Amino acid sequence: MPNGLSDFLFNLVMIGKHAGKGQASVTKIGEGGDPASAPLARILIVEDEVFLALDIEATLEMAGYGIVGIEGRAPEAVARARRERPDLVLMDVKLALGDGVDAAIEIFETTGIRSFFLSAHIDGFTRRRAAPAQPLGWLPKPMQPEKLTAAVAAAIGQSHAS
Repeated sequence: MPNGLSDFLFNLVMIGKHAGKGQASVTKIGEGGDPASAPLARILIVEDEVFLALDIEATLEMAGYGIVGIEGRAPEAVARARRERPDLVLMDVKLALGDGVDAAIEIFETTGIRSFFLSAHIDGFTRRRAAPAQPLGWLPKPMQPEKLTAAVAAAIGQSHAS
């Protein structure tokens, strides 16, 4: 699918999903709410496959995590991470615009926020390239919901321990 059409579909679905919540790809969590209902952690999802991103969002929300947003392009992901300061970034390696590894490195260098990679590209070369981002882990796609929530819980625990 050409990038223009892919971007259009991504934006169209995100606008519909988040209509009335501000920006097209924003899901705000934890603002003025009851501390007892606060999410386990605030997560930014960086994934350009819109239906996979929405599936990840639903899985993590059901597990008690707050999603600060979904971004499908590296530049927007970096900007969102700087603005929202999530506890964790779930990062795809291959994005429609930009490179997930480069974005994760930039996010880590500018904010100290570490990423957890969800990708079909978890070979040794990619892992070495991502080392400067100090990734919290890697999970191959496709992934099962139980493995995703377990991996995120472990990454959040590791992040808070360091």
